[in-house]
This record gives sequence, C-alpha cells and structure tokens, in this order.
Amino acid sequence: MCRAGGRRCKGSQASSRATQTARKQLSRARQALRQAEAAGDGDAIAKAEQRLAQANANVQAAKENIVHGNDNRNAADHSGDVTEPAPVSVPVTGELSDKPLLDNTWGDLGNNSPVHYHDDGPVGTAVKYMGPDARMNVDGEPLANVVGRIATDVVRRNTTAQQAVDNLKQLRDRLPEGSRAKTCLSQAVRNMDGPDTPVPQVPDGTPEALHDLVRKLHAVPMVRREPDKELQPLLELCGRVAAGDKLARALMGEEVKRLRNKRHESLGDSGKFEIDDAVSKAVTALKEQAQREREQRRTQGT
Repeated sequence: MCRAGGRRCKGSQASSRATQTARKQLSRARQALRQAEAAGDGDAIAKAEQRLAQANANVQAAKENIVHGNDNRNAADHSGDVTEPAPVSVPVTGELSDKPLLDNTWGDLGNNSPVHYHDDGPVGTAVKYMGPDARMNVDGEPLANVVGRIATDVVRRNTTAQQAVDNLKQLRDRLPEGSRAKTCLSQAVRNMDGPDTPVPQVPDGTPEALHDLVRKLHAVPMVRREPDKELQPLLELCGRVAAGDKLARALMGEEVKRLRNKRHESLGDSGKFEIDDAVSKAVTALKEQAQREREQRRTQGT
C-alpha cells in the first residue's frame, strides 16, 4: 500500500524507471538518425526513422501509464491508500544493455544468486540460441537476466510454473518482431505451456489427498500438455479407490509415490519441482490418513 505524502510506492518507482529508460532510448534514436543523415545512407536513415518512431511511442506509453496510475490512485481512496499500479509494459526496442550478464550458479547447492536454473531447460536453451539478443535491454536489464530470474523463481518455488509462463508470454509480446530473441523465447513458451483445460473431475469417494493432488498437478502447464506422465495414472487410481478396490486403497501411497521424479531436473523452470513437491505432500497426507484409520480400528477393537 502507498500513502499520500509518504515514501514513494514501488509502482511509482517502477514507472519512473521505465520512463527514464524510454527517454534514453529516444535520445539514442535521435542520435542514430542524425548520424545516418550525416552519412547520407538511405537505408540507415529509414531504419533510424523507424527506431525513432518506436522510441517516441515508448515514451508516450510510459507517460500514459503514469497518468493512468495517478488517476487510479486519486480515485481509489481519498485517504491516499492505494493499490500498486500494474508495471509498465513498453515495447522493447532491440537496443542492447551495457549491464553485465549474471552468472548462472546451477550446480552450486545453497547458492542464493538471482540466476540459478538448469541451462538445458526451455529458458536456458532460449538464452543460448539468442546470441547477442540475450543482451537486449529490457527495462534497463539484459534480457538474459530478466528471463533467468523468472526461471530461478520457479526453481526456488517462489512462483508457480503457470505464473512463469504468463510472465514469459508478456515479455515475449514486448520483444521486436522478427528478432532472434522473440523467436527463441516463443519456442521456450511453447515447450513450457499447456492447454487451458478444466480441472478433471474425480468420483465421489476419492480421498481428499488425491483430489488435492489432481488440482495441484493440473495447475502445472506441462502436466496438462503431457497428462499421461502424472495426471492420467493418478485419475485412474482415483477411480479404482473410489470404486472400492481394497488393494488399490492399500497401495495408493506407493502408487502416488511413483508419480514423483518423472521429469528431468532440466525442467525445473517448467515446474518439475512443483510437481515433485505436490506428490511428496500427498504421500505424507496419505500416510497420516492411514495412521489415523489404524488407530481408529484399534480403538474400536478394544
């Protein structure tokens, strides 16, 4: 929350940074046009004019975002308490950042660096094939750092795989058309995403731990894309248990445990650890349920 007359809110700071970035891009675009005109290079002039037009549009978009943010703050609450505005999403021009690329510390357990993900996964592969575009300036940061942080947040369970896919889609749509960066990031999104399908229904009599696991697994995009690995076997187990199959009920903890670790660790940026965590929690819940049932039978037997 932000209070009028107090410290600047994070949304205002983000808008200010985005505006400064857009203005710098505009200044550089003007300089590029002057140089092209001085050289008398027609092709360079055309490209510079296109770059200048895009830079002008970016500045205007940043200004409008600030105006809309102020309008929302003024209308939200006369006391000055407001919700943080949405971050600015101005188009990326293709200009390269002069900031260094952050080291990816994957393999160094316990390292708390901001970039820590398997570089053979969808995001890592995209960054490798971007070439120089990996340094493309995105709100003052190289593109590789931005997508690296998104991947790292999923690996460290700070965000879900679905949130990462949504963030990468928004970033992809800001990148220049025809750029290597957009092509590579689009491929990464395709490899991480899944169809938008409804949560599967489970029959009455399904234990809550299994029902909860169905919901959690379905929330991971790559599970929806490849349901035969975890979701389909789980749904079949739910059906057998709900139908009164005593053997299935007795062994359901072991069957659920087999759903763990079906994905390579390189898919950590796509939700591999989110899947494994959900399966482990379900196994624990089933063990606790079995223990309660044994204690209940023992009590009833006495």
